Amino acid sequence: MMERLKASCRSRLGLPPPWIRRHLAGRELVVRYGTIRDLPEPDEAWLLSLALHSRIVVDVGANVGQAALIVLLADTAQELVLVEPNAEALASAAENLLRNGLAGRVRFVCAAATDIRDSKVTLWTAGTMAAGSIYRAQAQTASRLGRHFDVPTVTVDSLCRDYALDPDLVKVDVEGAEGRVLVGSVELAKRRRTRFLIEMHSNAELSMSVNMRHVLRWCETLGYKAWLPTRAAVLTDTAPTEGCVRCWLLLQPSEWSYPDWLQGVTASTSLEAVWRGARSPRGR
Repeated sequence: MMERLKASCRSRLGLPPPWIRRHLAGRELVVRYGTIRDLPEPDEAWLLSLALHSRIVVDVGANVGQAALIVLLADTAQELVLVEPNAEALASAAENLLRNGLAGRVRFVCAAATDIRDSKVTLWTAGTMAAGSIYRAQAQTASRLGRHFDVPTVTVDSLCRDYALDPDLVKVDVEGAEGRVLVGSVELAKRRRTRFLIEMHSNAELSMSVNMRHVLRWCETLGYKAWLPTRAAVLTDTAPTEGCVRCWLLLQPSEWSYPDWLQGVTASTSLEAVWRGARSPRGR
């Protein structure tokens, strides 16, 4: 309660949130207030499991770096690229990583990942901690306040070419623009060496059915399968996700089976449990 009050007072004065101590996967970190949520996100255990089996990771929609902290704490990533259109949020992510000695393997790209590079899109956002989206209906606070600005665009394919990347994992959390990120990742997908962990969203401008159909069509075209990690099952149509405001997908080449090391990892699995399992003889 006191931390929240301090953060609120600093925000009113135009100051960044205070530094606080938080634990993540058993490690104590010093981060800006709000970086590590009190209640974990459902995809955190899947992300850590995937990061433990990845060398190069692209984090699309990095915000203030919570996902980046999870990936880097896995100690397996040799390179991490953070892509975030909100410069203030990306600066907070850099601060969090630098404060904990984790920035040495990281590139920072201040742009929106979409289906076209070197263009501009309008980003609706109300601050570093609030959701930012190219869909006005997705960023409700920003829409109400009328806060938006234009940001440059990149594609995942252009990043891979520019930085000579061959990522094992691409994490995508872009508040409704998931399909556009994938359209900009076709060259990468054709290599058939990459998994995509995607947080799917719906809003008044984009229903989950329409958003999901875009992703399933992309998978069919490129020979990928979409798995629901909540069930460890292949998604073949939109029915299981009807009515969802958000859900998660794991996309991987169709010839790959669901990873053994993801079996049993659920939305309620703690990061500590994933970490212990990875360190056990069976989990290696």
